[in-house]
Amino acid sequence: MKNRISIASLIFLLLQNLLFIAPTYAASSYWMGTQTFQLNRLSSYQETYDPIRFGHNIPPGSRITRVEVGMSGTQVNTISANNKLCWNSTTNCVSFLGKDLTTRVFNDLDASKPFYFIFDVRSWGSGRPPIYVPTTVTVYYSYP
Repeated sequence: MKNRISIASLIFLLLQNLLFIAPTYAASSYWMGTQTFQLNRLSSYQETYDPIRFGHNIPPGSRITRVEVGMSGTQVNTISANNKLCWNSTTNCVSFLGKDLTTRVFNDLDASKPFYFIFDVRSWGSGRPPIYVPTTVTVYYSYP
């Protein structure tokens, strides 16, 4: 009687051996939320970016590796504003000018917590209210 090993059996054995010798890496992913600010007056505006609200299920133990903010629309270039991105409250924040931000300030913090974006309009410049500014927050994270 011949010993016959199927291709599936060989692949299974090979994969079993590779699992024991291959290094383990944390997986990575991201969650993203987009909201549009409607600016009607010179004032501060705040929006919450919560992964659950945007339909994302973040695995337990997930840690932030990078956060990006992008504001779009032609009208965003006409106004002057001070911006803040905050993690899990309005106290742990990073300030920035302009319409884009990439930061690692929040690295190793819990990726399942919400972010708060504060848009403090100082001047309309050549724009006239209402001004609409679509804003996207993207949180990159790793998980065990």
